[in-house]
Amino acid sequence: MSELKSKMSDFELSRTSGSPGVMLKAEAGELKFTGYSIPRETDEFYAPIIQWIKRYTSSPAKETRLSMEMEYMDNSSRKVFTKIIELLKELGTNGDSKVSVVWFSKQGSDDMKSLGQKFQSETDLDFSYATLD
Repeated sequence: MSELKSKMSDFELSRTSGSPGVMLKAEAGELKFTGYSIPRETDEFYAPIIQWIKRYTSSPAKETRLSMEMEYMDNSSRKVFTKIIELLKELGTNGDSKVSVVWFSKQGSDDMKSLGQKFQSETDLDFSYATLD
């Protein structure tokens, strides 16, 4: 007897001055973060996002693309993104999905580009870099 796979809902949050815009699309395999990440309660803000990603990794799209269009993130947010990238690394390592990361940074924003390079050096994920306008 075959089981019907329940369709996973997409997840979106609008960008604010202190929290990023978030767009997570299960069927398309797209995860996108934009803006600034300096929420007052980092763990509380990111808990539903981590939960969504964990659920996604149990039944991912054939290809998963993480787009990081972040202009700034504080240290507590960096820890959360380390966890997100680790979850995606496991997904790629297991062969369940081909995972790629597109890391955007503003021209002259060496801090954010360096952060992307740090994440890349800690994983075997396919990273590419682009400049935000």
